[in-house]
Amino acid sequence: MTLHEASFLCLIAFCLLGAFDGVYFHLIKYKLHLHPAARLEHQIHTARGFVFSGIGMILYAINSSGPLLLFACMLILTDVVLEIVDIYVEKEARRDLGGINPSESVLHVFASSFKFGSMILILLAKDPSYFSMTAPPVAEGSMPLYFRLFAYAFVAVTAIVSIYSLRKGKVFDQKKLPAHATRRKMTTRSA
Repeated sequence: MTLHEASFLCLIAFCLLGAFDGVYFHLIKYKLHLHPAARLEHQIHTARGFVFSGIGMILYAINSSGPLLLFACMLILTDVVLEIVDIYVEKEARRDLGGINPSESVLHVFASSFKFGSMILILLAKDPSYFSMTAPPVAEGSMPLYFRLFAYAFVAVTAIVSIYSLRKGKVFDQKKLPAHATRRKMTTRSA
């Protein structure tokens, strides 16, 4: 198995887990976009979607090198910082929902592992000379066709979901909260 193939498999695993987490836990089950306490968490997730769209295009769709590849590395560092901030924000953001679900936490660990594994493997597949500012922004040759096709689809879907999330993030209406959003208040009353 080549580094490209291993990276691709990790990317698919990340996408499947990330899509389940984002759609099921964030949008359907907890409706984070409707929960005022989760506003910052939702905004961080939306920002990470846009950041990873850039990473997806630069690392997986084109054979980037030089300043473009170094820009992708900066986007990766941005994603790491946003992920760390997200971890710190989640506990407070989900307090009224009863905290973060352990199943979701496990999902986060595996999704992040696959995502970073994919990016590390694709970077290892690059020729060391590609990491020079004097290298051309796009190296000769192209990424494997399966990577390019998947990257275009992935970037398009991620951008669409991020735009949708951005629009939903503007709707923090208490009347639209799911029933379990007031769980903490209900348990406080019964105590």
